[in-house]
Amino acid sequence: MAAAQEDSFVERAAALLGQHGYFGLPVPADFSGAGASVLACCAIQARLAQADAGLAIGMNMHLFSVGVILEQWRVKQDLSWALLEAVATQKRLIASAFAEPGLGGSILRSTCCAERVSGGYVVNGIKTPCSIVGRSDLICLQMVSTEPCEDNLLVALIPASSEGLTVLPTWSAMGMVHSESDTLKMENVFVPDDLVFYKTRAGQDDDPVFVWSLCWFAVTAVAIYIGIAGKALQMTTEHLARAKYSGGQRTRASYPEFQTSLGAIVDRYLLLANACKNVARAMDERRDPPQVVLASALSLRSSAVDIARSMADLSELCGGMSYGQKSPLAALWKDAQAILYHPPTRLVCHEMLGRMALGQAMFYELVGQTEDCLA
Repeated sequence: MAAAQEDSFVERAAALLGQHGYFGLPVPADFSGAGASVLACCAIQARLAQADAGLAIGMNMHLFSVGVILEQWRVKQDLSWALLEAVATQKRLIASAFAEPGLGGSILRSTCCAERVSGGYVVNGIKTPCSIVGRSDLICLQMVSTEPCEDNLLVALIPASSEGLTVLPTWSAMGMVHSESDTLKMENVFVPDDLVFYKTRAGQDDDPVFVWSLCWFAVTAVAIYIGIAGKALQMTTEHLARAKYSGGQRTRASYPEFQTSLGAIVDRYLLLANACKNVARAMDERRDPPQVVLASALSLRSSAVDIARSMADLSELCGGMSYGQKSPLAALWKDAQAILYHPPTRLVCHEMLGRMALGQAMFYELVGQTEDCLA
């Protein structure tokens, strides 16, 4: 697999995070991790986003992957604890390779076919975009077994040095530059049986492991965008406090119109921030059934698209200075637009919430029935 550029911001940042125990953040202390709560992880992701949003998104894929393994161990009490311990003690960075062309953000399906061989599987396919994949130690991915069986979707954790893996530098988005979300090409990659730690049915899964994992993904991702919005709010209030308006001596902050408009944005921001904290606390406390917490997490994720609108509103309050190529607020606006496409998208969230309300089977994709995609 091609190596990432060594002397870079992301390389230095990853090394610094590793030195301070970030890679083992949610890993229980019994397995040499930091034992951080979901709430603490969200707070850290929000702060990391204020330093660099792309870096936070890239590292969040590591956090999500560790969260999946953690939930597997919590629910199954199996040997997945060894993976957690290895990540924490060896400071292993995990790339999450679930995105594929044409999947629309679904993580319960795959176009990467895994053929059964002695001792494991041989998988071929393309994963993109895959954050920090070029500098990862391990890769968490899903694939579909060609065997005729019900639990045909496999989730594995494989070494990034596995033969047949190639990273193609394809990331060219207008924002989230440091997420390094490139393309992973798999050509006859061997995946040993003991590295497959989760199996389920493609397209449908109400297993607590998947449900809690999806909660991890939604709440930590939203925390990042809340961090972006918080930094943009700070920039805006500082600008309004010093910028004159209409050629006079009064600052923008002294006008009721600016105060009211800013207050409306703060109102929406606080609503999301508090909702994020509540979902994180619910995940930590585990007092409610996983499906109940998931419903709140999906509602949070869906509502978080408002951050993209809020960024535009903040830019309008600041005026033309925020439209410049070198404007820090413009850079944050570009980063924040990714919330519109970050899975699970609002369309998927709404369908899942609707099906849950109707008591129907939960699908993590825009299909009427799982069989529609299996045919």
